[in-house]
Amino acid sequence: MAPSPVLEVLEEVEFRYPQNPLHKYSIPAGLCLHRGEAWCIHGVSGSGKTTLMTLLASLRRLQKGRIRYRFTGGDTVDVHPANWRWVAGPDLWRRIGFAFQRPELLRSLTVAGNLELVSERKAAALFEAEEWAKIAASRVWKVSGGQIQRLGLLRAFGPHQGLTFLDEPTNNLDMRNRQQVIDFVHQGQRDRGLIVVSHDDRFLAGLKADRLLAVREQPGSDGEVLRALCDPPPAVGHGNQSISDDVPHSLPALPPRPASFSTGELL
Repeated sequence: MAPSPVLEVLEEVEFRYPQNPLHKYSIPAGLCLHRGEAWCIHGVSGSGKTTLMTLLASLRRLQKGRIRYRFTGGDTVDVHPANWRWVAGPDLWRRIGFAFQRPELLRSLTVAGNLELVSERKAAALFEAEEWAKIAASRVWKVSGGQIQRLGLLRAFGPHQGLTFLDEPTNNLDMRNRQQVIDFVHQGQRDRGLIVVSHDDRFLAGLKADRLLAVREQPGSDGEVLRALCDPPPAVGHGNQSISDDVPHSLPALPPRPASFSTGELL
């Protein structure tokens, strides 16, 4: 019997920003992410990658659709427009790991205090002992952007989180710290479902993602613009060709359990 997915899009998800209702964001029904799998969302800057990822995490109120989460122990949570206000909140989000480009840390706590919310023992995975000793007692507003980035990443891999979302996790990092992050995420993804937005080819190659999802724009009627997750265009996977953001194509419904793709296709 196949394992149940940790995330499943049961009904097509739609969302529009009130200040820009002509742009519709869409996630097709049938997407299923299993524990141990990693997805990468790819697209040009400003195409809506982060918006679509936050919809998958129910951080935004769905205007249409239904997403199901399955957590350790078999607990199942369905989120849809009618129940989002009551279901999508701290009780749900503490079971999901998040690391965004600007990590949300508690300024009233020290660096160590923020990490203790998950497990301070993880610090050694991304910080040298000497570096950690210097910053552990500092307030988070006193440390560098790269250190904050790594701290946010550590918090996204808590022991009770079976699903993690990462938005450009290697931003603000030098080459050495970037490699530490690659190794840490690759090891951490084995016991959870992982969805990543990233433009870092080296990170994506080390991630060994199971699926690539593209974000494409397609004009609709009356000036509407559809931004949807879809399979990448045929340009992917042919020699040294990279993803072409100018290739027109339709936005098909995605199969629930795709074959793996090679991260070499992204390079």
